[in-house]
Amino acid sequence: MPRRTSGAAPGSRTRRCAPRAEPAGAVWPARYSENLTTFLTRIDPATGESTSRPSPVPDPYGFAVRGDRAVLVGRRAGGVEAVRADLLGKAWKVSRRRPLRLPGELGPQAGQGRDGVLWFRPGDAWFRVEA
Repeated sequence: MPRRTSGAAPGSRTRRCAPRAEPAGAVWPARYSENLTTFLTRIDPATGESTSRPSPVPDPYGFAVRGDRAVLVGRRAGGVEAVRADLLGKAWKVSRRRPLRLPGELGPQAGQGRDGVLWFRPGDAWFRVEA
């Protein structure tokens, strides 16, 4: 269920993923509750209002948001996957999962999203995925 707050969600912290920006100017930080549930929180810069929704990928390496679409990179059994999700009503719904074969390991903050585009770097290669 979404939670509305003015500022940080109680008992939450930003970890691993730096905040992501979208073309409209909103910022999307990933936040982690005390029980390590991951939330994507949209902060409207004009009003300061924030809305948090559970992330479709726990503890993502990186993500990008454009409008009501998101792309995230996260762990899966035996590797890494790219996940596309749509914001439907009050929740993110996964629309597609794709296993990724990468030339190296992903570490903390390996993915950087901006304006609906996720860039991530495993090893010496850069990959780009649009939301």
